[in-house]
Amino acid sequence: ARRDRLVLLGDLSHVASSKDGRLPPGLPAEGRLRQSSISLAAGWRVHAGPRAAVDLLGGLRYWSVQAAVDVPLAGLSRTPDARFVDPLLAARLNWTLAERWSLIAYADVGGFGAGSESTHQWLLAANYLRDARWAFSLGLRTLAVDYLERGARVDVQLSGPVLGLS
Repeated sequence: ARRDRLVLLGDLSHVASSKDGRLPPGLPAEGRLRQSSISLAAGWRVHAGPRAAVDLLGGLRYWSVQAAVDVPLAGLSRTPDARFVDPLLAARLNWTLAERWSLIAYADVGGFGAGSESTHQWLLAANYLRDARWAFSLGLRTLAVDYLERGARVDVQLSGPVLGLS
């Protein structure tokens, strides 16, 4: 959301994943991961030209990560979970290509040891403006976190396509 030069940004991400495999010497094992994050940021449009706009933002990202690893034949099971908040610094470029088309490049970095050791995200998306109120987006996104506390380590990078409606 934007009003004049004030910019507000919100983002919600949720991923659930699992993997079966074998550990040496051939023991069956299963791993599961559920990750949710909510990012909130506010900032200022520092450049508003006829074809390009640049926003600088600061904010917070809340993480909830649950993991499970089971090796039934060995009697091993571990279910670490973590909930923490990271500070963020972000930049966004919105470049107008044509009357209804634009590109958005977004990047943030955070953590700095306050919640996680580090977190980062980037997004590159093409946008189609349907009318004055609605836009559709298609792009690529990467979201990563590196967290270590009390022997539990979460080092996850999620990447892939993104489909959006604004």
